[in-house]
Amino acid sequence: MRLNISQYLWCVQILRQAYKSKSKTKLPALAVAAQAVIETGYGKLEPIDLLTGKRSYNLFGIKCLEKDGVIIVGGNNGCVLSYTHEEVNGEKKLILARFRAYKSHKDSFDDHAKILIISRDDKGGQRYRKAFDYLNDPEKFIVEVWKAGYASDSKYIENIIPIIRTLNKIPIWMLKL
Repeated sequence: MRLNISQYLWCVQILRQAYKSKSKTKLPALAVAAQAVIETGYGKLEPIDLLTGKRSYNLFGIKCLEKDGVIIVGGNNGCVLSYTHEEVNGEKKLILARFRAYKSHKDSFDDHAKILIISRDDKGGQRYRKAFDYLNDPEKFIVEVWKAGYASDSKYIENIIPIIRTLNKIPIWMLKL
């Protein structure tokens, strides 16, 4: 996978933030950065509010939690209304959704980590628990996150693994940690 210069520079910036986040959360930086890449199309598809143009800084496609049309949980900067694609029964559909909005990319990383750590499954267990067995293996980590229901895309793994491998080629000295 070859990156153009703007993609490469964006990846360096996001990977730097992923490593900073890893120092607190222990989540594998390569896997988390790859999620940001795939969810935003190298930063070009970050949810933007359709009505106001408000930027979300949401790197992970995290939706607001709503109940009966009332927002229960948003980001630290509310929510934005934006279109997205969801795979439903093997078919991609365009849907309108409310996404969490943050004040910065760092806040998006923090909330993403919190969700992976505290989310519960239908039985009350930690939803992503198996992924935490692979904190030192970004590819196995992301497979377990996906298996636990992180993304609706049936091709998520075949699309994200090459991104993890590409990010792994970025020299660590470039990140200026």
